[in-house]
Parts: sequence; structure tokens; C-alpha cells
Amino acid sequence: MSIGIRTTLELQSMLVSSDPRFSIAKYVGKYGGIDMRLGPKPNWAEVEQLIVDSYRIIAPKRLVRLLDEGQSGAPKKPAPKKPAPKKPTTKRRA
Repeated sequence: MSIGIRTTLELQSMLVSSDPRFSIAKYVGKYGGIDMRLGPKPNWAEVEQLIVDSYRIIAPKRLVRLLDEGQSGAPKKPAPKKPAPKKPTTKRRA
């Protein structure tokens, strides 16, 4: 089993040259894409970190900000607006 993830080009080069589990992904390798063979007993903490880092590279900034805040991907509901206080009306005399 393998997974495809996105990294920086520098990290891609380092991982592919130093670890036989990693190879440059077809079609997206020029953007930092790599494939990782998981093997029989993967280090799930390492896999999780690579997936989160990959998400940070490709996700919209708004969603990365939510991730950094520790929230789920669901957007916040806006607080209900309070009605504006009514101004006293003045009557004009003709």
C-alpha cells in the first residue's frame, strides 16, 4: 500500500535520495509530489505528520488557519446581529 503526498521540492529531494520508501510521483512530481510505500507496520505518527504538512501546502489559507486554531474544517457560524437602537424622531413644523 502507498499514499501520495505533497512536499516542498527540497524535502522531496532529500526523502527520495535517503529513504527507499519514497519515490517521485508521476505527473505531480515536478510540484513536490511523492509516493510513500507504507509497508507492513507503518509509523502512523510519521504518516500523519506528512499528511498534515501536505495539506498545509495545498489547502486554501483560510482552511490552514482553521487547522492552526485547532478547529474542525467547518466554518464558524456568525453571531446573530443585534438590532440597531432606534433614534428618536423629530417632527418638523411647516
